[in-house]
Amino acid sequence: MAACLWLFLTVVQTLTLSWAADSSCPDVFRYEDSYGIITVPNPLPYIAIDITVEIYVTASVPSERNSNLKLVDRNAWSKLAAGDRNPVLYRLDFPLPSPLPTIKRIIVNGDVICRGSRPNSQILTTLTKHHAIYNSKCSSSSLECPDNILRSSDTFRPRPTNPRPLPAPDDDVEIIDLYIPQEQNSPNSACPDVFKYEQDRSGDVHGIISVPNPYPIVAIGISVEIYVASFATRDRKGSLELVNSLNEEWQRMRTGEKYSVLYRLNFPVSSPLPTIKSITVNNEVICQGSRPDSSWLTHTYRHSLFSQDCTSSSLDCPGNIMQTGPSFVTPRPTPRPTAPPTLRPTRPITRRPTPPPPTTRPIPPPTSRPTLPPTQEIPPNIPPTRAPERPREPAGNAGSQCGVPVERTNPLIFYGKDTKRGQWPWHAALYEFRTFDLVYICGGTFVSTRTVITAAHCVTRLGKTLNESDLVVYLGRYDLRNRKEEGSQEKEVKKVFVNPSFNTTNLEADIALLILSSTVEYTLYVRPACIWNQRNTDLSQIIGNEGVVVGWGLDEAGQTRNKLKMVKMPVVNTTTCIWSNPTFFSQFATRTSFCAGFRNGSSVCNGDSGGGMLFPQAQRDGTVVWQLRGIVSNSRPNDNDNKVCDTNNYIVFQDIAPYLDWINTLIV
Repeated sequence: MAACLWLFLTVVQTLTLSWAADSSCPDVFRYEDSYGIITVPNPLPYIAIDITVEIYVTASVPSERNSNLKLVDRNAWSKLAAGDRNPVLYRLDFPLPSPLPTIKRIIVNGDVICRGSRPNSQILTTLTKHHAIYNSKCSSSSLECPDNILRSSDTFRPRPTNPRPLPAPDDDVEIIDLYIPQEQNSPNSACPDVFKYEQDRSGDVHGIISVPNPYPIVAIGISVEIYVASFATRDRKGSLELVNSLNEEWQRMRTGEKYSVLYRLNFPVSSPLPTIKSITVNNEVICQGSRPDSSWLTHTYRHSLFSQDCTSSSLDCPGNIMQTGPSFVTPRPTPRPTAPPTLRPTRPITRRPTPPPPTTRPIPPPTSRPTLPPTQEIPPNIPPTRAPERPREPAGNAGSQCGVPVERTNPLIFYGKDTKRGQWPWHAALYEFRTFDLVYICGGTFVSTRTVITAAHCVTRLGKTLNESDLVVYLGRYDLRNRKEEGSQEKEVKKVFVNPSFNTTNLEADIALLILSSTVEYTLYVRPACIWNQRNTDLSQIIGNEGVVVGWGLDEAGQTRNKLKMVKMPVVNTTTCIWSNPTFFSQFATRTSFCAGFRNGSSVCNGDSGGGMLFPQAQRDGTVVWQLRGIVSNSRPNDNDNKVCDTNNYIVFQDIAPYLDWINTLIV
């Protein structure tokens, strides 16, 4: 009889488990022995999860038998804030081993992601569990808090204007303690975009290091030096480890995705907390702190991630570098995304603050930043090159050489000094008809008899190209406010060509061609610039060189200047640019752009997007011509006014070299 009873109970239990295993939402909820696993789809761009789980139990549940809802991975929020796109897993512990409960519904951020049917039972208990994770800068998981939304170029889901309210919990709701990563009682990080302190559930504090994906380099050699105030115990030496699996990170790096590889730094001592001495990635120092006290000790931790075809993370091994197109010159790291306020690129024009005193003015040494003399003699640092290809010229303009102004140029001008009329005869002013007025919107560069090159974002609105009839181009302008200026030429636009690869999110391929309605007459004040030589498009060749940008910039009061100005700016490598402000430049420094600037206030600013950056090139016949290489694309907004650019940051220029074939097929 006992054997029969045992067999009966076994059969009943087996049938119960088999029945329970048939989840009404198998992609969201599944049974695992005496608990359930809930798979919450990745909510990006949201970095907050508010989950409510309601379950049916076909039995009476004693008050002491509580269920529990918790994260499977206690670092889930950190990964989410870093841009991880994997689902978030929750574990639901059941109040009774038998009968197993069934799902009534699962609600995440106001959306019902799973709904089950009501069991047919005389005894039915409903239990509700709730859990929330969110940014510590917010008071709840509400998506009304901006810090619960990750702002980046990867944002793919718009924030709801009227998010649905969460359902009111039942009377038996049990809200567990929230886990909110935060930085309690931690020293200030010397490099908050690279390193920050985080506290886990147990109260222990560790460090999180964000290493931007260095693609096309697919290897990371990281060395972290920290200052500690006391000796570590034998059983606690500290460690440096990847947050995610090594193979997962390496494979993801190879895709070229802009994200950060996360490292966790476990400290050897807990009090006082260690501070960063330096963080070095691929032989480049990305974070450096100051020594807190002469008595503090130094600990070093290292980690390497590299191709299986190599024996180390050395860049001498070809397997550690992806083979990409010629526009890639330097690795382009991106920082670990957090939840800062959104930084939207501004539309630059030349802004020139008052020069600082000579004693503090950061003028670079001549050895590292060669300059041109006032006259157009061959500078010693410009090697003779093959003459650039000349734009096609119509009859009547034959013999006019591109890139050579009649007025002698002196590019040794900082802080946006005034120019002379005719000094930059290829600079164009682009206007747009708005209601009953003609409004200046952007600059451009005249490169041929009927062609002006400008930025794509200047001639698009909400992803759509502006009508040609709404655009007017002025050439030969010097005084922006004098529309009837003598010697200027007004041209209607016949056709607008926006590069088909233009990305309105990160402004990649920010280039457009304007075909004018009639042929431009070459004069003392109107002449074309030369397009960059197609035989020498390697971006590394202009790193450290200084180009000239002109425009009608904003003055210190934020007002548009009426006289054309110019500024000289050195090109920097992309790694330097991104690390100067990772949160912004990781989004907008693309594989087809470059950065330039002194970061000393001499820069370009709102309104003169589309203007060109030109470089002097010595020719074999002894002349110096000016060639167009970059287009003013975007800049970081000012912290005090996000509608105005920050002149102490680098400017992002669209490189035209990758698009020379496209330009040459359309130029007229």
